[in-house]
Amino acid sequence: MLYLSQQGTGLSVEELEKIRKENENLKKKLEKTEDKFDELEARLQCPICLSDYNDQQHYTVKIKCGHVFGKSCLQKAFTRSGVSPHCPICKKASKIQQAIRIYI
Repeated sequence: MLYLSQQGTGLSVEELEKIRKENENLKKKLEKTEDKFDELEARLQCPICLSDYNDQQHYTVKIKCGHVFGKSCLQKAFTRSGVSPHCPICKKASKIQQAIRIYI
């Protein structure tokens, strides 16, 4: 006896079940890939302003502690912190002169 989903396919119940399971596995892999993409996309945004980096004033720089920011945001953050500039994330002392441009 053929089920409605089998009509015209020429596939057995076992073959259709195998295809259904493969489809479920592919959907799970796609969801994981989308999650990884979202994580990567978040890394491409400045953690201060949450805007994308660009090649003008808001390019990526890494400071001594390893955190990455947009150059213009980092300059503003260091200016606001006064005499002892520090990383906006971990609060380790740093200087804008020590910021290294990175290309991503």
